[in-house]
Amino acid sequence: MGQGSGRHGLGELVRTGLRHPREGARQFLSLPIDERHTGELVAAAILLGSVTEYLFALALVTVSRTSDQPPGQIERMLEAVLASGPVTLAVAGALAFGLRWGLVVLAGRLFSGKGSLGEAARLLAWYDILWTVLFLAILLVVVVLPPIGVLLLMFAGFWSVWMMVEFVSALHGWENRMAVFFGLMTGYLFLQILLGLLPI
Repeated sequence: MGQGSGRHGLGELVRTGLRHPREGARQFLSLPIDERHTGELVAAAILLGSVTEYLFALALVTVSRTSDQPPGQIERMLEAVLASGPVTLAVAGALAFGLRWGLVVLAGRLFSGKGSLGEAARLLAWYDILWTVLFLAILLVVVVLPPIGVLLLMFAGFWSVWMMVEFVSALHGWENRMAVFFGLMTGYLFLQILLGLLPI
């Protein structure tokens, strides 16, 4: 993937994906990635995301322990994440990825989307990888300058929603971004409810 399709290098794909997500999604979908490499890409995205989530929880717990305040609910939740271990996080990440993939594909089938099963899997994996790259950069700021890091995390949250709207719009050829946004929010709430009911 380093040489892309002869037109897009990895660095360009990352920059475009972060700055112009819709165009970045189109560039990524133009790459000749077969089913085997799609599976490897998905696995890499899940593992990278799980390790990053574990490191993030570890960083926040470490920072919170420097305070004289007793641990609050958020700190206890983060400690529970650490206690679960990377393997459990990877299993949960794989399950969450499969559910998101299914919802994106289902939405395309219901509303005349153009994206295929393989394209949806590749694009979701690429989204997760880009998000992880940004998240790791912010994690360093959280450790060094916690107040600024928290502000960056808030900004990154809004950015991730905008990026997902652009990615899904590019995948299915949809132009009504507001409809895509509301659809994503509905799907997100559904996933949170469903994952909250699972014994993981």
